[in-house]
Amino acid sequence: MRVFRALTCVCLLSLTAACAKTPAPVVTIEYRNVYLPDRYLVDCPGAEWNGGTYRNVGELAAMRKTALQNCNDRLAEARRYQEEIRAKDGQKDP
Repeated sequence: MRVFRALTCVCLLSLTAACAKTPAPVVTIEYRNVYLPDRYLVDCPGAEWNGGTYRNVGELAAMRKTALQNCNDRLAEARRYQEEIRAKDGQKDP
């Protein structure tokens, strides 16, 4: 009888010890869409040729260069914005 009681106590102790362990944390993955602001999505302005002299061609080239530089600046700003979002979320570049 004493052996039976001892075995019962050992079994009950082992069961309570198993319940004392903390469960592993549940990992959830959350996906979010991050949208760029509308100011980055505007079409790049073009410089049109209206005809004229060779002097006007030089002015056209300068206008196109300025328009291209403005477009590249806007895209660089969009990249910086995206890097800030990734830094906040702790993500690496894909």
